[in-house]
Amino acid sequence: MGALDRKEEMIELTDVTFLSINGSTDTDMFLHALQYSQTKIKPKKSVLVSWEKPSIPYVDIEFHKIDKILSKDEYSKFLISNMNKYFDTKYMLMIQDDGYILNPRLWTNEFLEYDYIGAPWPRSFFGGCRYILQGNGGFSLRSKRFVDKLKTLIFEWESFGKPPEDVFSCVCMRSILEGQGFRWAPLDIAKRFSTEWPIPELGSTDGSDSFGFHCSGDFPSKVNLNLAKEYYLQETE
Repeated sequence: MGALDRKEEMIELTDVTFLSINGSTDTDMFLHALQYSQTKIKPKKSVLVSWEKPSIPYVDIEFHKIDKILSKDEYSKFLISNMNKYFDTKYMLMIQDDGYILNPRLWTNEFLEYDYIGAPWPRSFFGGCRYILQGNGGFSLRSKRFVDKLKTLIFEWESFGKPPEDVFSCVCMRSILEGQGFRWAPLDIAKRFSTEWPIPELGSTDGSDSFGFHCSGDFPSKVNLNLAKEYYLQETE
């Protein structure tokens, strides 16, 4: 999936920060995902936020230490309340140990026309919903104004029963936020941006036609996490 062509020129994204926030797991894997994502794309800056410092060397990545986050609820609360403090660019690309760039050649500035883009979710996620919704937050592009707004909605998040922050943003609050002028990418653009689950009706089955991905269970295969590490090591030899 998405092998990089090393002859491609570096893409510079002067309005985008790469941000990775790790609450409790292996920081080195988050670092590898950031490093891999930067092999062909140069963001304005790259930021790693974690409860522990990486054990491997890194350059051109800003590190911030936080307290360990012990639950999914607390992780969502941290993202809603704190994401905006770690970047000042117009956009932020969220990267995780299991969600990162695979096909840099598929970047398009069209992605920057929206406040939120994440991988589409299957209808089955929401009890057989009539609509395919988006989007997954593990690998997502968000505008600064969107993230700033999200911080003001912590009471609403609690009133909805503390759902995952991406579900809160994109399902619970979407119609309200759209009414305030925030824009989600249409599904055809969202599927080009990222894949999390195979959704045949969108023509998206294996993630090979997406800019990036987020791993769910065994899809896409976790072998891609090892690919990231191997590719980065080859690039730096």
